[in-house]
Amino acid sequence: EKELEKAEMLKFEAGSFAIPPQSRAKHLLLLLEGDLAVEMQNGAETSRISPGNVIGELSILTDKASYIYYRCISKCVFAALSREVCIRLLEECPRTFTLTLLHLIVGRTASWLHRVDACLDWLTVEGSSCLYR
Repeated sequence: EKELEKAEMLKFEAGSFAIPPQSRAKHLLLLLEGDLAVEMQNGAETSRISPGNVIGELSILTDKASYIYYRCISKCVFAALSREVCIRLLEECPRTFTLTLLHLIVGRTASWLHRVDACLDWLTVEGSSCLYR
């Protein structure tokens, strides 16, 4: 609970990126006000995010740059937990915080993962390991 008290408020103007392109997220961001466009690297908008949704979770969990861009359609206000606070939460309550992050990620990628899984031809090999061709 002490860590959650360290959340700060971040504001971004319309047209700016909530997470800079091709960089790791510095914060786990909960959108409180405004709307975001979810864009791919080529600039194509794939969806929109409204208040109550979280962004930056995959980048925080994997420590990799995001290939998805979050552009503010309007002025946006976020509650933000820094990467350092998130790392401490992962260390102090790994099961709860990791499952929360994974739940957020699966909610956003479930349909995509199902399409990938449907395209793969699974083959069971010795040792009960699955490989794909």
